[in-house]
Amino acid sequence: MVDTEENIRITDEELFAQFIAGQSAGFDALVDRYYKQVYRFLVRFTGRPHLAEDLIQDVFMKVYRSANTFDPERKFRPWLYSIAANRARDALRSVGRSEKQILVHRTKAGEETSLEELLPGAPSPPDREIIARETTEKVQRALMDMPDQLREIVTLAYYNQMPYKDIAGALGIPLGTVKSRLHKAVLTFGEIWKRYEPDSKR
Repeated sequence: MVDTEENIRITDEELFAQFIAGQSAGFDALVDRYYKQVYRFLVRFTGRPHLAEDLIQDVFMKVYRSANTFDPERKFRPWLYSIAANRARDALRSVGRSEKQILVHRTKAGEETSLEELLPGAPSPPDREIIARETTEKVQRALMDMPDQLREIVTLAYYNQMPYKDIAGALGIPLGTVKSRLHKAVLTFGEIWKRYEPDSKR
């Protein structure tokens, strides 16, 4: 199912309310709207594309089964990501940290929001695409070297472009903690990145 112009105008909460009321199309629209975003979050957080493929199914099944427990006063997106983050943490504990160092598949330039904000400087065309592909694995290695709570927050903020308030809701932490933890995550990423790019200037 592809989002129609009408569905795009409907809020997440309205679509979920439709689903709770018995209209399965509401749930289908939300899956279409968030499947790729949540999958990319899971890939970046776990470092394992095949694990993310399993988890994404679990996440939406949990959403489906827990519909009646959803607080209508909450926003749907943070609730969805709280489920995704919890499933990812549980999975990482199960597979063990030693198995987390599996890199994501390289993607074509432009498919995802990059971490250019954290890197020393952006290259200019025509080298940009080549350099982007070459740094994909280095970025993922740096992310996987970060503590889980820092990696998840930087992934939500930079890759998923989630507002601080929504991150707070997704992770169940105060807004101030989001800001301080994200600041620490950026610094940590920068220090780790220097090990992969020792000649980089900050």
